[in-house]
Amino acid sequence: MKATLEVVILPVSDVDKALDFYRDKLGFTLDVDYTPTPDFRVAQLTPPGSSTSIQFGLGLTDAQPGSVQGLYLVVDDIVAVREELVDHGVGVTSIRHKNVDDGQWRVVVSTWARIHAGPITPASPTSTIRTATPGSFRSVATAMNDRPAVLVFDVNETLIDITSLEPLFETVFGDRSVLREWFNQLVMYSMTATLSDNYVDFFTLGQAVLRMIGDTRHVLIADGDLDELAYGMRTMPAHSDVADGLAKLRAHGYRLVTLTNSPPRPGAPTPLESAGLAQFFEKQFSVDTWRVFKPSPRLYTGVAEQLGVVATDCMMVAAHVWDTIGAQSAGFRGALITRPGNAALPSVELPQPDVVVADLEELVERLG
Repeated sequence: MKATLEVVILPVSDVDKALDFYRDKLGFTLDVDYTPTPDFRVAQLTPPGSSTSIQFGLGLTDAQPGSVQGLYLVVDDIVAVREELVDHGVGVTSIRHKNVDDGQWRVVVSTWARIHAGPITPASPTSTIRTATPGSFRSVATAMNDRPAVLVFDVNETLIDITSLEPLFETVFGDRSVLREWFNQLVMYSMTATLSDNYVDFFTLGQAVLRMIGDTRHVLIADGDLDELAYGMRTMPAHSDVADGLAKLRAHGYRLVTLTNSPPRPGAPTPLESAGLAQFFEKQFSVDTWRVFKPSPRLYTGVAEQLGVVATDCMMVAAHVWDTIGAQSAGFRGALITRPGNAALPSVELPQPDVVVADLEELVERLG
């Protein structure tokens, strides 16, 4: 018997949105859009150069929207196609390659991807499509309807407001903007500790960095200043959008956990507890468990292992792109919250966030 596969039916929740996505953003050719009755509609589209088409509409299938998995678009140049999709406003993951030694996905960070890269995945509002180069390995799709099971939140600046520390820096240095210098140095030296196989907890390191900045500015840092900083780091308030956004995400069925650089203190409330946010989270993880700082991949894979899920089931939600880069390099998806002073890093050689939003309310709208 000789037969050809001509059409694949995709169950979708919104025909018009699906049509906009496949025709206007992906560039599929619209073959048919037929509505003979109010209860029946069929739209058929064909990818450029393909002999197989897709159909979606009303009254075509009883399958759940987003339930079709494992379809591939094979392209000649995956890097060029990814850039084209981004130009068309399509949310796509970074290009990944499957390591033949351990079976793990790795983000490809060079034009070597043009020959050997794994697939990219459009963030479709309706169903999952994978794209891949000929002969490449195929990845688990990460379209938005194939939503993450677990949202892993950063804490400092993502959920709680570090600007509450500004009065201390105004008092000590006469300039509240030194807060940003201190925080950036704190992050840099936390990474330095990990890269050099050393460890000191984040709060203790924060006090040391404050003393260092005092030395560079010829300002005496008193013990009382260090105590006030330590207390302030444990008691920062939540951003105004956070509680409502977390409640909505939980109501939508997401598992919520945190992963923070901040260490726990025996007998003392965690920063989340002090901010009144702890009740939203199933688990609070600290890098102190692994004694390395973000963005070490060990942290992200360790969280997934402790939760009993695979990395691709998780999305890191953070205000810092170095955090999303680390998480995505470990197989997570990434959502960047652009709190004031933070933005995406527009480099095609680095993993780009799957989602970029201003606050948690917008994240709720994007993830649904």
